[in-house]
Amino acid sequence: MSKSIIDLYFSRKCDVCSTGMEEGYLVGSGAYACSKKCLNDMDNYSHAQFLKDYKEEDEHYYYTNWEQDWEDEETLFLIDGTEVSNPYQNKEYSL
Repeated sequence: MSKSIIDLYFSRKCDVCSTGMEEGYLVGSGAYACSKKCLNDMDNYSHAQFLKDYKEEDEHYYYTNWEQDWEDEETLFLIDGTEVSNPYQNKEYSL
């Protein structure tokens, strides 16, 4: 069975465990975490602190599924977090 591009490439990478991800937490001005465990493993941070920050300033603290708008992305990530050039940049594709 062949894999689709959704199985091979990811829009973001977790800053804690380095796993490629399509959903997760944005913390502050650009830190990414793929799970509650990774939030708790961040230096001087936790899921409890995330919930407090989210209530106070939800613009920079949220959980999301990133849209796969890969036509404009220069780089993507593999499941192991390896950054790769985007083979779909400026090309039409369908999932």
